[in-house]
Amino acid sequence: MTRTASLASMRDKRIQHEKPAEGSKLRALYDLFIMYKGLPIPNDTRWLLYPNGDNFSTAIDQLQDFYGMDIRSFPTKYRPRLPNEKGTKSYCPVGEYKNGEYHDYVAERLKNQLTAS
Repeated sequence: MTRTASLASMRDKRIQHEKPAEGSKLRALYDLFIMYKGLPIPNDTRWLLYPNGDNFSTAIDQLQDFYGMDIRSFPTKYRPRLPNEKGTKSYCPVGEYKNGEYHDYVAERLKNQLTAS
């Protein structure tokens, strides 16, 4: 079972960096999560960055600990799988803790959908 940091524990951490270094795999993963705010990232894209799954969990931990991202994982059985899709989990950026404030991506997405209707 994966442990996930709570909002209270994220608030106590000292987030030192705004974004990972340009050109790194961690920055590419960060940009991927920012692109899919409030939505699960496609597993095929994730496997392009980390082909053997090596260091992926470390990258997730770094994004949470040092960059304030709130990333949740859930089994892929709760969403449609693509043919030949690898992996048993999906990852979703649900929020971000910046400058002393928590920004909830899921709530923003739902609010935008409700106002658009």
